[in-house]
Amino acid sequence: MYVGNSIQLSIGNNPGFIFQTWYQLNGNLVQVSYDGNQICGCASNQTIWCADFTLFSSPTAVVSWRQVPGGLDQVYVHGAHLYGVYGKTIYHGNSRGDPAWTVVAGGLNQIAFDGTNLCGVYADPSVSGSVWCANSGLTDNPNWRMLPGTQNFKYVAVGGGIVYAITTARTIYYKGSIDTNVAWTQLPGGLDQISFDGQTLFGTLANGDIWGALINLEGNPNWQQFTAGTGFMNQVVVYGRQLIGINNGNVWNTFLFPWQCTDVPSTFDTHSLDPAGMCVGLSTVCCSCSGGSGGQVDPNYAGRANLVNPFYPAKSFFSCSNIYLNAAT
Repeated sequence: MYVGNSIQLSIGNNPGFIFQTWYQLNGNLVQVSYDGNQICGCASNQTIWCADFTLFSSPTAVVSWRQVPGGLDQVYVHGAHLYGVYGKTIYHGNSRGDPAWTVVAGGLNQIAFDGTNLCGVYADPSVSGSVWCANSGLTDNPNWRMLPGTQNFKYVAVGGGIVYAITTARTIYYKGSIDTNVAWTQLPGGLDQISFDGQTLFGTLANGDIWGALINLEGNPNWQQFTAGTGFMNQVVVYGRQLIGINNGNVWNTFLFPWQCTDVPSTFDTHSLDPAGMCVGLSTVCCSCSGGSGGQVDPNYAGRANLVNPFYPAKSFFSCSNIYLNAAT
């Protein structure tokens, strides 16, 4: 099933997203992670589930969930690795087959992993929330070090060594490296949960509002609100233009089409969306497109490889009458 209409979100001629329709996947989770190849998450009874779901999977695919032995409060998948937290105990396992869980030294309430750097938040009623990161010994005895500075953190995301963290007051902080000598920078806006894939920043508020940004992520993100047709999302995870969301235990997915206005003419090619349909969908964003008339972007597009290929970001173009649109990198 799908809900909502395509929504154009923009601020002037800044790069932004075309938000596609949310599609519900089968399955029920209360927490989710995604690495572009697998979705893994925890159900309300702490059971762990994983399924294959790539950047080019059909948005309406029937997902074949497999139960992973064990029970966790949170699980995080990245490539061959699964990290999990139960209470404050950290576990590492294999993402396919028998996880062969092992306990990782340390204790965290919430964890994030980008393939090289492992970060998390430690907090309890008597201790202000602190962010800890490591980049060696990750599967058994990480070289944990606390990132000094602002405390009262409750949620952290890491991508490409860049750290984003949220405080209990919903304040957003950025840190360009896990190096302890790099200072935190406060960013405008406020979130309760955050996700970062190394290029794109997304998050949610407790009321379910969804916000995303594509540029100026280190100082003044171009935040754009996504109004989900489902009403809200408890959590969102972004990876490679794919957005996975959780709404009251239901799992949803959508695809982000990035765009930017440019004064350089471009032409359609085989990686483009239907020119007529998409020009109409973009006609009120930043220019008046030629070709096409009436209607909205068809939510029943056939497969995402034809929507936009993340590995060919410059291969999706829209030609407009005065200003030109092309896919943002």
